[in-house]
Amino acid sequence: MIPLRKLGDDAEKVSVGDTIEIDERTGIIRFIGSGRVQVDFNHRFAGKTILYDVNVIKSLNTDEEKIMGLLKRNIPVDDSKMKFEVKGSELNVTMPDEILMAEGLSTIKRIIANDIFKFVNNLEKINYIETYNNKKAEKPEAKPAEAKSEEKPVQPKVA
Repeated sequence: MIPLRKLGDDAEKVSVGDTIEIDERTGIIRFIGSGRVQVDFNHRFAGKTILYDVNVIKSLNTDEEKIMGLLKRNIPVDDSKMKFEVKGSELNVTMPDEILMAEGLSTIKRIIANDIFKFVNNLEKINYIETYNNKKAEKPEAKPAEAKSEEKPVQPKVA
């Protein structure tokens, strides 16, 4: 309930069922009376049953498919860069280089772990492998050979 005067110049123009915006929130007027207005700020589907029509595109049945699906959902890199290995009840996930500097990486890894434990029952441990390379130690790429005149070694003359 809000005072009718809070609507300002629009106070005389509004009626029950109108959609209005107050304090950057959108609401529907449910009642007007005694100098007050009842505004409902709930979503228009709040309290209603919603039916969906869903088409299942693919079912993930094996543990490997489930793990790959959960990794792809949370790590936005090319599929070929996603690497993991299951050893008994342990999962080793190699983190792609592109994601290592992502903001909130520790949170992303925790979310992935929670989801994997939820859908892959036989796992007890998840290890994340992060590899950082020293850019200075990397060998520079081979440059195309420059055109050089080949000099033959001079052999000393023997008398």
